[in-house]
Amino acid sequence: MKILEIALMPPGKKSGGELGIYQSICSLSAIGTVDYIGPDFKRKLFSNNVRKLFILTPDNESLKCERIWRYLLKKVSTSFYSSWAKIENSIDWKSYDFVHIEFSRYEFIVKQAQKNEKKVLVRVHNIESDYGYNIFRLTHKLGDYLRYHSFKTNEKKVMKDADGLVFLTRRDIDRAIKKYGIEKSKAFLNPVCMEEQIVDLKKNKGGEDTIHILITGSFSYEPNEKGIIWFLEHVWKELENGKNQKKYQLTLAGGNAKDRMIDFIHIFKNIDFVNTPESMHPYFENADIYVASIFSGAGMKVKVAESLSYGLPVIGTDCALEGYEIDSKSIMAANNKEEFISALLKVDKISDKRREVVRNYFKKKYSMESSIGRYQKIINKFMEAEDGYN
Repeated sequence: MKILEIALMPPGKKSGGELGIYQSICSLSAIGTVDYIGPDFKRKLFSNNVRKLFILTPDNESLKCERIWRYLLKKVSTSFYSSWAKIENSIDWKSYDFVHIEFSRYEFIVKQAQKNEKKVLVRVHNIESDYGYNIFRLTHKLGDYLRYHSFKTNEKKVMKDADGLVFLTRRDIDRAIKKYGIEKSKAFLNPVCMEEQIVDLKKNKGGEDTIHILITGSFSYEPNEKGIIWFLEHVWKELENGKNQKKYQLTLAGGNAKDRMIDFIHIFKNIDFVNTPESMHPYFENADIYVASIFSGAGMKVKVAESLSYGLPVIGTDCALEGYEIDSKSIMAANNKEEFISALLKVDKISDKRREVVRNYFKKKYSMESSIGRYQKIINKFMEAEDGYN
């Protein structure tokens, strides 16, 4: 099988979008041969089953008025459009079994693929119109409004015209059915998945009486910042001052923390604050429990799958755990102060046996192997136009 993968963001292992594209290509390349069109990725990420067909470059030189014109007239919200326009007629469309496109906001790519009589499978990372609206609601900038409007216009057409849609969560499927009236037969489910991590438990720091809690994420992202501040004010303060027999150490590791947040963190005791670490690996390796105190935001949270990939149990809000199946030994839900404190008081030092339980859960649900298996089933049904909502 030969597959054409088109992504207007490079695959990688940093942001959720990059990881999602990385997951797609890893899964597809295990099933067939993949030709890639999109921004360059700087290091060798994949096997020989992936070939860089065309590398797109951003148009960063265009004036603001040109970008607004592009939003208004073409309804295009990507700096790679000019680069795409130069190569779209050079693609040997007939050589591919189908086209796989990342994100549900690029109607012009779907249109070109179908013009060349190719079936199109779109990976829906989130509901783009909702994502765009939330950004505009926070900034109230004209550019963000125009981008939101282009997302909404294009996504409606993509949802209607694509032959198949791969969603991360059932909530997004339900939202697409309600908002765009998509056919259930076009909707498939494959959550965030990644590779399992190797963990050296001998490196676990601290005495046997100290339980290490880990929180990670981009500190400049508002939902992360608000979630961390809420956790410190309502939960960590209680654990610090509590009269329980357990000792806790909190590690906050992430990027781009604002000065106001740094000052706030320093009010509290027993916190290791790591701003923009080179690698997150040692912090996941040394933790006993991962906390995701996020109360807003769309889509699946990659950090939860990342924690599970290390065999690390997770306590999180319903928002943080969207798209994940609750499992009492691996994932625990908490949505208020009392629930978080109750869950954390039950936490002990993580054992080899506990990590193995979490690893097995991860392998079954959110590993790259599970993603490959789902994609194989999706492609079989997609190519046969069978019912995909399962």
